[in-house]
Amino acid sequence: MNNAHANSVALFDLDNVAVFKGPQATRFAEGVQSGALALTSNRARDESSGSLTLGVGEFNARSVDAVVNRPVVEEKLFARVAVTANERDGYVRNLADGSDLQGEGTVAARASLRWVPTEATTADVIFNEQRDDTPGVAYKSAVIPVAPLSTDTNPHTPANLNRGSELGVERTVFGVTGIVRHEVSDAWTLVSTSGWREVNGNHEFDADGSFLPLLDIGEAFDGRQFSQEFRVEYDAAERLDLALGVTVSTVENTFWRFFTNTPPPFALNPDYTERYKNDATLTTADVLGRADYKLTERLTAGLGARLTRERIVSGYQSFAAPVAGTLPLPLLPTSGGGNNVFQVTPGRLENSTQETAWSGEADLSFALTPRTSLYGLVSRGR
Repeated sequence: MNNAHANSVALFDLDNVAVFKGPQATRFAEGVQSGALALTSNRARDESSGSLTLGVGEFNARSVDAVVNRPVVEEKLFARVAVTANERDGYVRNLADGSDLQGEGTVAARASLRWVPTEATTADVIFNEQRDDTPGVAYKSAVIPVAPLSTDTNPHTPANLNRGSELGVERTVFGVTGIVRHEVSDAWTLVSTSGWREVNGNHEFDADGSFLPLLDIGEAFDGRQFSQEFRVEYDAAERLDLALGVTVSTVENTFWRFFTNTPPPFALNPDYTERYKNDATLTTADVLGRADYKLTERLTAGLGARLTRERIVSGYQSFAAPVAGTLPLPLLPTSGGGNNVFQVTPGRLENSTQETAWSGEADLSFALTPRTSLYGLVSRGR
């Protein structure tokens, strides 16, 4: 998902991890210029199995991982549920109110169904949800002392962040994926992948890293993404692999940012808060193709290209502070309209653009051993 807040998720009940080196625009979508890490979760299967793992540790750490897999209809319909929970008190104390910093608090669950209507067809539906509630980051100023009578700026000792337990991250990530595979023949396979993902949450951060209310920041975020991909895959006796596909997706992201600041020696109204909003909608359509040919048992050559058509609409709005600041002069040239930092805008400002571009790559890989390989790659970005 094109949202940094949605890309960090708990890793549990994984089937395999694949590492792809170098740009991978024809295997995956955007944002893979330096390579990709593909994580595949376990699918429901025709067996009765389960596992439970419990863990405890320092700082009141507790963890649970559990999996249950059951056939619902023999040889036709299977179900699997996996959960993980990881909580730990923070290892840095906040002197402001005695709360913890640098802790963990994550609960995630995955439910999947697999339907096998025929020997040649499988259909998977996977639901994922994760909820995070973690204490604040122990960001500590190297210039401003921890307390008025202390010069301790060691990042491993207690901090003194003025908002105390209000700091931290609350986040919910939800997604559902549908995958249908149909083997037309021994060599040809049709694959349809549909996905919906959404994220929302709030992050409160003490940006000055001290007991002083110099710069406190909050960010509320919300994102949604839908994607649909159709692929035709060809595998000729493990020598030639072909993939042709069409992908469409739409992504909507909204970020609200709030901050207060009290630069000395001027004191702002304690209720002074500025806020602004960014939003963007990105709609993309791609046509892609890739071929991998095994020249020898160890040497493989690959060639791929992707044609992309996209449109982005973005917006920005800065709101008037609910109470006036008391600075005699603006902090930045961007201030105005009664705000000390960001000028008030006349409503939401919008801009849009669209473009068509292509990317491609050619690569060679040579297997030195079953665990070691050499590779070379030439690619064209958009």
